[in-house]
Amino acid sequence: MNIQTINFLHILQSILHGGEPSLSSPDWERLLEMANLHNLLPAVYETVSPLSSFAEAPDPVKKAFLEGAVGQSGGQFLRTEEFLNLYDTLRAEGLTPLVLKGLICRSLYREPDLRPSGDEDLLIRKEEMPCYDTVLRREGYRPDLEGEAGHLEEIQEITYESPTLTLEMHVNPFGLDTKARRRMNELFQEPFSRAVTLQIQGHAIRTLCPTDHYLFLFCHLYKHFLAGGVGIRHLMDLLLFRQTYEDKIDFPQVLRGIRTVGGEAFYRAVLEIGRRHLGFSSISASQKAPDVQPLLEDILESGCFGNSTRVQRLSAAYTTADIQSEEKHSFRLLPLLFPPARQLYHSYPVLLKYPAVLPAVWCIRIGRLLKETVLTDHGLLLRSLRHGQKRARILRKYKMTPEDR
Repeated sequence: MNIQTINFLHILQSILHGGEPSLSSPDWERLLEMANLHNLLPAVYETVSPLSSFAEAPDPVKKAFLEGAVGQSGGQFLRTEEFLNLYDTLRAEGLTPLVLKGLICRSLYREPDLRPSGDEDLLIRKEEMPCYDTVLRREGYRPDLEGEAGHLEEIQEITYESPTLTLEMHVNPFGLDTKARRRMNELFQEPFSRAVTLQIQGHAIRTLCPTDHYLFLFCHLYKHFLAGGVGIRHLMDLLLFRQTYEDKIDFPQVLRGIRTVGGEAFYRAVLEIGRRHLGFSSISASQKAPDVQPLLEDILESGCFGNSTRVQRLSAAYTTADIQSEEKHSFRLLPLLFPPARQLYHSYPVLLKYPAVLPAVWCIRIGRLLKETVLTDHGLLLRSLRHGQKRARILRKYKMTPEDR
């Protein structure tokens, strides 16, 4: 690892555990890029702004840090306030959605609004969806796509938006695109019967029990890593949750679930990254811990979801196709060019109502791919292919391919 990566990891340790980070020749412009890439700018700025070395940073860099941190944390404060008020409204209507990730993870940090969330996720009962739709529309929210409510068994979420807040309403929290995702959904049968209530900022919030939520956070991290990549903040959330609720988590049950989805080697690597690089010294060293360097490099390169560049987005399609070709014993190019309809519902909602137009959608996608790679950027396809092959090797190293699972 280069010195700026080490500096960044030291800053993250201070965010997680307190104290002043030990930095060596910090390149503040590079650290700003890394903070933005991982959606951690407010927390990074809060940690480094008192440092004497930061005072010596170029004025434009300090200004970018300050403006970004104030804007993002202020926006998060407004989103949190709106969400808490909306949640109280839903409860007053007799609805009991379970809050996943965002608000719960933010509450783990010393300054919750310094950990921004792009949206809030709610796990709901399918039969209550019409009631949610009525209340949300009355409160000024609109679905991003009309007509999805009749296809709850086929989609991952229905998204509702207001000018301030985005909500994702889940029945199938991990989607149905691959066998691994369907197995993840099967781990969370009847979660409402085990749900717990947390007091967050004076509001009673229903959420998954600690064992379910810890397993959910891992599966969410695992799902995104399989798809295109995952950022360091997801590991921070998981490991902080583990540290906070350690005495309430049934770890043998969690490990059984992780083995069911084929994620044990990846899980052990994540814990080892936490122990070695993120300051979670309470995690015991394991003789089974794999080499984590390739995984850590991929995580730090990926950003939040591994889709911040065109190369990453195209390589994610390659990696998904590579996995699916092994699941189906097919030529790996076929699922890349001709994915099943359920993978395309969000980008092409017309398929929900008219599934017969799938061949036309395939042709449109192939045309766009050719335009982007052949006419616009001749080297894009080759760079994406190389990046996808690199990620596929990492998946195999940590036994995350169908043949390993």
